[in-house]
Amino acid sequence: MSERKTKKLEEIVSRFIDYRGKTPTKTDSGVPLITAKIVKDGGLSPYTEYIADGSYNHWMTRGIPEKDDVIITTEAPLGEVALMPEGQVALAQRIIVMHTNPEECDSIYLKYFLQWKVGKQCVLNRQSGSTVFGIRSAELKKAQVSIHADIHEQKTIASLLYAIDKKIEVNRRINDNLEAMAQALYDYWFVQFDFPDENGRPYKSSGGKMVWNDKLKREIPAGWCAQPLFEVASVLYGYPFKTELFTDDASDLPVIRIRDIQENTFSAHSREPIHKKYLTQKGDLLIGMDGNFHLNYWHRDGDGVNQRVVRIRSCASTVSNIQLKLELTPYIKMREANVTRSTVGHLSDNDFKERYISVAAESLQFNPAKVLDALLDKMISLIAETQKLAKQRDFLLPLLMNGQVQVKPQGELNYHLSLRQVAGGRILPS
Repeated sequence: MSERKTKKLEEIVSRFIDYRGKTPTKTDSGVPLITAKIVKDGGLSPYTEYIADGSYNHWMTRGIPEKDDVIITTEAPLGEVALMPEGQVALAQRIIVMHTNPEECDSIYLKYFLQWKVGKQCVLNRQSGSTVFGIRSAELKKAQVSIHADIHEQKTIASLLYAIDKKIEVNRRINDNLEAMAQALYDYWFVQFDFPDENGRPYKSSGGKMVWNDKLKREIPAGWCAQPLFEVASVLYGYPFKTELFTDDASDLPVIRIRDIQENTFSAHSREPIHKKYLTQKGDLLIGMDGNFHLNYWHRDGDGVNQRVVRIRSCASTVSNIQLKLELTPYIKMREANVTRSTVGHLSDNDFKERYISVAAESLQFNPAKVLDALLDKMISLIAETQKLAKQRDFLLPLLMNGQVQVKPQGELNYHLSLRQVAGGRILPS
């Protein structure tokens, strides 16, 4: 077992930067702002808020963090961590940044230690508050952590976990590019109608005939039509799983709830028997019908769709699930934007029955659905690989931190447990 040392955070962190006070006015562009709500799962979600360039130097007078400093949230969600990215970004309130003493602790290692549930509990033990729980900088400094004593061992552990996370980041970036490509093709073919005609020229720009369509309230190419969503797709509302039968057993049926759609994860399982029609197929479009109307493609076969989640699956040869998502998104976003702060938004069966989809003529020289489906297949493959990598990281993290598994300098894993004991991501008896 590796030698460990128990230290207070203030003994291994050389600088704490605590951002307090009134955050500058938010803008639509400028310097990205890291807020507590985008710090989750050991990383940063896409930026949603910005401050003006001119406000940056005034707001960051408490200190400018360095790349790979450890970000930690100090109020709900409390104890979430991430690494400081490269480039100019600002940090909002409810965040502390820690710069480690490089002789005592590797910053990336500390981030993973605090991401581990045992490490996170070290921070949570210092929280206080009667109504809003949080942690002050002075209390965070006193949090005691038990870490690997050897700095080289810390770096080796951090390198392995960081390599997995970097691959996950690359996959997500590629998927973002594929989504952007799909959006561009959709706009070109189904909005501008400049798909290649029989001579390979852009249809509408080259004088292709356009006709008015009453259902879509716009002109579409001659030979195209508008069909109800229910005629070009299989639309199914989720099964009313009994929550009292939910389990934490990964061998039971995974249940997709609204909260799971955006991240392609699931937070519950069920032993309840259901009809196979409620099970997913790779590439299905899922939409949450309450609260935030999340839309996303699903990455696995055979998962159960819960009630208030609608599953949409193209059944027309010339319509792709990508087209369905992009045609439905403006309406869904409009419905979401019209929900008042005092009410919870709901989608109904009528919202989907009233939707019409533009259907390309079968006489086209190519099938746009096949092109878009090929992009979707690649996107789904990357999502599945990313989920597998995340599972691998989450499995290795506690084993590396508690010393059950060691990493040799060459990156080779040295198991204190046999490979048979850790097969399938579970600790099995010898």
